[in-house]
Amino acid sequence: MNIQFLETKGTFVCPSISDYKLLLISNDPEITNEEMNRLSDEIVSTPVRSVAAWGSKCSLWDDAIDWAVIAAFPDGIPDDGHVMTTWHENEEISDVLNFLIHTGNFEDGVHVLIVGNVSFRQSEVDDFLRRNSDGP
Repeated sequence: MNIQFLETKGTFVCPSISDYKLLLISNDPEITNEEMNRLSDEIVSTPVRSVAAWGSKCSLWDDAIDWAVIAAFPDGIPDDGHVMTTWHENEEISDVLNFLIHTGNFEDGVHVLIVGNVSFRQSEVDDFLRRNSDGP
């Protein structure tokens, strides 16, 4: 599982060259719509096929990703351009992670993107996800 930390003003670096699922953990309650839209456009420009948003403003992240897909394909969304989005307010992160792990069959599996004022170190996030997931 690839974990990427991204400060709100940072640039998303695609973790994969093949289809993948993304757990987007929003850790910035002050993120602006413009910043969210910019990052959503960057995410949609990659081979992501499913995004589950969790954390601060997760329902807005879900919408921003959906609008980014629509904007990326003004003449209609091709089959390989669809991105399934879900938002998970008040759900356990373990449930969201297990949902992603067990849905779809994408070659590169699940990647985790933590957006915002990152308060965890890499090892703490690894430990957190390992403790809260019964998947790989």
